[in-house]
Amino acid sequence: MRLTNNEYNFENFDFNAISEVYLLKHFQGAQVPGTAEVSGVKAIDLAINQGRFLLKDYSFPTAVELHVRQNCDELRISCTCGENAITLCTHEYATLRALQKNVQYKAFFDHHIRISFLRSQSIQYGLENEKDIEQYFRLQYINDNIVATPHNPYLIVPDPTLGNQITNESKHPVDAKLSTSPDRTQRILVISRHRFYDQLRFEVIDVGITDSGKLKSPLHYIDIRALLWKAQSAQETKFYAAINYFAQNYSDTESTADLQALHILQANPLNLPVYFHDREIAEKKTPRSLVAIKLYAMRGQIEISVVKKLPFYEIQAYFIHQEVTKNIHAVDIIYRYFIRTDDAYFLIDKLPILHTIEYFKSKPEKLLIHHSKYGDFLKSTLLPLEESLAVKYTYIRKATEKEKKTIASDVQQIIYLNQHGHYVNITPIMRYGDMEIPLFSKRNITAIDAAENPYQIKRDKMQEDLFLSRVTRMHPTFTDQLSEPTYFYLHYQQFLREDWFLDSIEYWKSQGITILGFQELEFTNRNTNKPTINIEILSGTKWFETKFNLQFGEQQVSVIQLYKSIRNKSKYIELDDGSIGIIPQDWLHKITRYFSLGILKSGQLLISKFAFSELRKLAQEDRVSKDILAELSRYSDGINNLKDIPLALPPTALKATLRDYQLQGVSWLIHLDRFNFGGCLADDMGLGKTVQIIAFLLYQKENRGPHTNLIVCPTSLVFNWQNEILKFAPTLSVLVLHGTDRHSYNTSMEKYDIVITTYGLMVSDINVLKKFYFNAVVLDESQAIKNPNSERNKKVLMLQSRTRYILTGTPIENSTFDLFGQLSFACPGILGSKQFFKDTYATPIDRFQDKKRLHTLHKKVEPFILRRTKKQVAKDLPEKTEAIILCEMGPVQRAIYETHQSALRDYLENNMDEELAQSSMHMLAGLTRLRQICNAPYLLKDGYDKSVSSKIDAVLEQLDAIAYGHKIIIFSQFVGMLELLKEALEKRDIPFEILTGATKNRAEVVNSFNENPQIRVFLVSLKAGGTGLNLTAADYVFLMDPWWNPAIENQAIDRIHRIGQHKNVVAVRFICPDTIEEKIIVMQNKKRQLATDLIKSESSFLQKIGRKTWIDILN
Repeated sequence: MRLTNNEYNFENFDFNAISEVYLLKHFQGAQVPGTAEVSGVKAIDLAINQGRFLLKDYSFPTAVELHVRQNCDELRISCTCGENAITLCTHEYATLRALQKNVQYKAFFDHHIRISFLRSQSIQYGLENEKDIEQYFRLQYINDNIVATPHNPYLIVPDPTLGNQITNESKHPVDAKLSTSPDRTQRILVISRHRFYDQLRFEVIDVGITDSGKLKSPLHYIDIRALLWKAQSAQETKFYAAINYFAQNYSDTESTADLQALHILQANPLNLPVYFHDREIAEKKTPRSLVAIKLYAMRGQIEISVVKKLPFYEIQAYFIHQEVTKNIHAVDIIYRYFIRTDDAYFLIDKLPILHTIEYFKSKPEKLLIHHSKYGDFLKSTLLPLEESLAVKYTYIRKATEKEKKTIASDVQQIIYLNQHGHYVNITPIMRYGDMEIPLFSKRNITAIDAAENPYQIKRDKMQEDLFLSRVTRMHPTFTDQLSEPTYFYLHYQQFLREDWFLDSIEYWKSQGITILGFQELEFTNRNTNKPTINIEILSGTKWFETKFNLQFGEQQVSVIQLYKSIRNKSKYIELDDGSIGIIPQDWLHKITRYFSLGILKSGQLLISKFAFSELRKLAQEDRVSKDILAELSRYSDGINNLKDIPLALPPTALKATLRDYQLQGVSWLIHLDRFNFGGCLADDMGLGKTVQIIAFLLYQKENRGPHTNLIVCPTSLVFNWQNEILKFAPTLSVLVLHGTDRHSYNTSMEKYDIVITTYGLMVSDINVLKKFYFNAVVLDESQAIKNPNSERNKKVLMLQSRTRYILTGTPIENSTFDLFGQLSFACPGILGSKQFFKDTYATPIDRFQDKKRLHTLHKKVEPFILRRTKKQVAKDLPEKTEAIILCEMGPVQRAIYETHQSALRDYLENNMDEELAQSSMHMLAGLTRLRQICNAPYLLKDGYDKSVSSKIDAVLEQLDAIAYGHKIIIFSQFVGMLELLKEALEKRDIPFEILTGATKNRAEVVNSFNENPQIRVFLVSLKAGGTGLNLTAADYVFLMDPWWNPAIENQAIDRIHRIGQHKNVVAVRFICPDTIEEKIIVMQNKKRQLATDLIKSESSFLQKIGRKTWIDILN
């Protein structure tokens, strides 16, 4: 409808619903405007939800102007034609039709179209996934087009222009013939621009000097070409030639020759006074327009600053001179090549720096790069810049002292030789760890820590300068080349001169410098014979020995020589006669595959039999004996079809009924053993890895006869193994190596079926243990050897056995590399060398999430790792599984316990039953102290060390063995014990919650444990959390201290094992053997009625136990 202000108003207007029919309902003109009239509507000013338009109408003397504005769901339009129509006038109708048909106009009124356009324009900025795109861009109508303009002027589109310029710059020796001239009085050098072409010009002018030292007319221009022939030295000749070079150069593109000429002019060998022609004073050169300046080589430095302010990175360029830092926009650039500071002109002497200045000058003073595009910008621009100037990444931390020492211990000086035309380039490189840095580069040392966070280390400038001096001293031209960007160079004839070549290489090698690339030079001595090669594979007990018969004519190549070429990824091989042999590319690839499977030992390439699958593929391509192919096929057919393994019959002497999945595990171990292969049993904690190994070893004894096996485990599990073997396989004889008298059994180990020792004692006794050949070595909680550089890992690899097995609930805790240390023991050679595994699998998988490498690794190790989770075998499990872990006290803890036990025993022996009944509280206090000592003597508050606790050690080991995704509740009657556990968890950075009687926010703590997946451990006191809590998020319960009445413990377990619990619960009791705790467990089982009486009171319960019973308990 038409309003009083002459605007026509649409209510409930929707641009998506606008149509010609809709508009005709609001138009009653005699003639509907056609395509020509609609096309004649032109926007003159557009903003969000409003616009001004012009429409030429020949019935009016001037074009009519229309105004359109939109507010919420209303749209209003007005026209200057003055028709005063009740409905839309012809011009208004035509304008609205133009808005309907022209997407560029419509974008200012339709929110969906506007957002779609802005999002399409934001892709180049990396902002297409931002939720509120309008906070970054505004829509504008400029020169008849809509444009998305950033609100923040510093936001730019990253482009690789600068990086490409720097990368494409190549350094070639230039045989420039330049010259200079001798000193003359009243002669000056003038820097200016060409009058018409705007190119840089240098002129030599003779000018008069007043008595006060000022210039005066006339100015006499010197013909440089005439001076060229009169020059008396090379420096003069080059100086005049450089002036002439710019006089003849009308190109506006820079080149290396430009900078070489500028270097000569800046050096100014004639010491001519230098003047700058200031055209703002006078267009022509006059004494008044010539300003005296000082011309210097580049001083100060250009630095790029990168600041991380997510979601952007801020990049700025600075010029730093005499401790003054300026943004590059504040730097005065004169004639493109000079930085002006007062009367000093600094020559920008390198093209990369010139390009950098121009690039940042052309951009806002601060560049904003969205984090999604930063990686591309880093590679395309910042990394190339590091070769020429300093890039400061403020978000990268400095290295720790330990990290500095690590890098400092792995520094190598290398000279790379490569050929460019007739020249040999000589590039000195410092290798810090895995990072190679040219000495001429400004790049920093950047490394990645275990958490994949970068850190920087300062380069060793002292060593680099010493290295540089050792290079430059070997040839007189090298000193002149120090200003070159990346390397030194010599003509190949100079390089091959015997006096220089032999002396230089010998000297560099004597200084510990590695020379690489010599064999790739085209003019070096190469063997002209085509190689002949034959590959032979021999089968040993555990390894395949691979022999390569490679010959170049009469020259035989050793496996060591071949390995060096493979390691350097070079097809060239240096022969004994000094010539260079060339390995065909296809053979190089094949031999590399062989070396990737094995290890080089004593001049032999040994390939593990675990690598049978890959070796079989290679062997089928080569002429390998039928026996070897048959053996490889047997392995492949037997190991790659593990799903079809028949179930073995359980050992007849086994005193346990194996669950289905446990029998499958035993059958898997037996099947691997038939091929003399070991493996990794990686079932979840509580699924019975121990009983599966016991059943397997018992099966071997019954079917293969008696042999000695070694079990290595944490100290806290020694007695568990001993008791479990006694419980399930009493026919197996067991020797536990512990105590100072353990060496007396060294000569009698063959009499036992199983020898048990700890990781610590294994390291100490390795010189004895490594001499014994065991049937099998089993490592329990094998994550203890996951670090291949640890002493444990190195020592355990010395053990000799027919097969090896590892048990762990967490084969990978932190990274893929955890697998290497463990599987390299169980399946020697399956993963290749440490460096090969790191480069091929660990780094690609952990840092770059390479799914293809992950799949390849999984396929390689799958036959040798058996892992079942509680969820997978839930149907075979009881709802609640209970277990006991025996925690053997150390000498200190045992001595404290025995002292207090003796005192309590003496008290009992000196008092009659009647007296004991009257002093039950004294007995209760004494028993409590013994139970506290079993947990940790520190609880007595008598000044004992906090670290003395076999239970805490055992708990931490069990936490390591429980895979991520499971939750554990740790109950104790003693709050002090929970506090000690709290400190231990904090030291290991293990998140947890704690609930005691002092906890005020019980509901908040319980909800945090139940709902936060990062919190896996809950420390709970029995009094505060034994009742009234629902903790069904947990599936493991650790009970730190037993008591006479099992009902107390059952109440705690029932906090987890209750209605709503859909997981199988594992309850673990931590018991110190040969203590009152062990007697408590016995009484729980034998005297249920007495134990139940404790529900009434502990004192009444104590009164029911006679003096003789107490003495038995304490003995």
